[in-house]
Amino acid sequence: MPNQKTPLGVTLIALISGLLGLFLLLAALAVSTVVEFFFPVTGIATLFLGVMGLIGLAVAYGLWKGKSWAWYLSAIFWALSAIAALFGLNILGFIIDAAFVFYFLKSNVQSFFDVKIGWSWGK
Repeated sequence: MPNQKTPLGVTLIALISGLLGLFLLLAALAVSTVVEFFFPVTGIATLFLGVMGLIGLAVAYGLWKGKSWAWYLSAIFWALSAIAALFGLNILGFIIDAAFVFYFLKSNVQSFFDVKIGWSWGK
């Protein structure tokens, strides 16, 4: 990323990822304090939510800074999410997830992350 300005879409996706990461960390805290009081076998759920929250925050940071690993993680996540939405017959979810995938395939976005996958579209 040689001194390029962060594309607006990347900034928005980074913010969404960061907010989701914070939400998952708060959910882990809620599960570990409130829910565990009633159901003491929620340790795995708490751990899962906490790890996913930390990954979300890390990806948000990587997207914000233009790290190529964040591009790969995000593109894979959105592609898998689109497939899951399609199999779950969630058409709106599929359209949104597919839009994120296609956004990450844009040539200017790949350039920002210094990613060259051999195929891109648009600017």
